[in-house]
Amino acid sequence: MEIYNLSSGSKGNSTFIVCDDTKILIDVGTTKKYLVESLNEIGYDFNEIDMVLLTHYHVDHVKCLPSINSDILYSNDDKYHCMLDVEKDYEFKDVLIRPFLLSHDDTCYGYQIKHKDEVLTYITDTGYVKQDYLPLIQESTYLYLEFNHDIVKLHHTSRPPFLKERILSDSGHLNNHDASLILYKGHSDKLKQLLVAHISDEANDVFLIENEIQSVFNAYQTPINFEILYTKPFTITKAGSINED
Repeated sequence: MEIYNLSSGSKGNSTFIVCDDTKILIDVGTTKKYLVESLNEIGYDFNEIDMVLLTHYHVDHVKCLPSINSDILYSNDDKYHCMLDVEKDYEFKDVLIRPFLLSHDDTCYGYQIKHKDEVLTYITDTGYVKQDYLPLIQESTYLYLEFNHDIVKLHHTSRPPFLKERILSDSGHLNNHDASLILYKGHSDKLKQLLVAHISDEANDVFLIENEIQSVFNAYQTPINFEILYTKPFTITKAGSINED
């Protein structure tokens, strides 16, 4: 499984996944021009995409939706091919895909993608993660998980109170501490890579995230035996079993 995060954050989100002959795009929150150029840069073509999965309909996840062929689009909208039944496996060629409902102020899905002996669990834009989903994370070879904000830093931003309350709510975004606990409780020896996602430019930074993850794992006297990768807006982050040779 090759994983290419093309962009992550409030300015735009999109991730390209290659499972042998199956090519999946999660979210289309950039311009089509950027998607085309990014895919060309990693050796793929926009027209090769077999399936587009949407997490939800906020603009930073669906900016170029009008440019997407509806025949390859899967979402919770009955105008398209639907994935309304959460916690049910959908077989697409040689890939199994399981959508599960997250907690956001728009109907939002996470996805688990299984191919051969590799599993990607994809969780972003949620105020919390149900304990019932920890077994999904435990199966993961690769985990894409939102670490949106540091609570103290968020409170010190100039954002209006209503926006801070929205972000902090159960239908907002994961903070560093909660995400670290989810990571600790859900990870297993199978986990090879964590992709830290949807990092707020204004209310977070890599140093704070690293410290929080390390603090939680130290508290439980548990070593970190997986690689941590930090995604960025409009920057390609390579993960999965990509052959760099």
